[in-house]
Amino acid sequence: MARQIRNWHILCTDNEYLAPELRAAVVVGECDWGPNGRPYVQTSQIADFDGRICTTRSGSRYELVGDPNPDFKEDYEDIDLDHPFAAFRAQLRFNCASLRAA
Repeated sequence: MARQIRNWHILCTDNEYLAPELRAAVVVGECDWGPNGRPYVQTSQIADFDGRICTTRSGSRYELVGDPNPDFKEDYEDIDLDHPFAAFRAQLRFNCASLRAA
């Protein structure tokens, strides 16, 4: 079963000094199960995705529920919210190895 993340945002490390193969896509957002009781989480590197469900390199599964964070909506206003990872990958401004491989 996938853990749920609300008010989510997909990010790709944007350090221009990192080689493209070292850049990683992650999800940040709100949850009810965060580490040390925190209401927020950042996943490890996304390895695979299907619709709104992603699997990290460590094997954890997450489901993006509800609307994304308003900043994400603003940055990617034309994104397909039913397939956010695929749409995010297509709109990347630079190469993000973990989503390219998915």
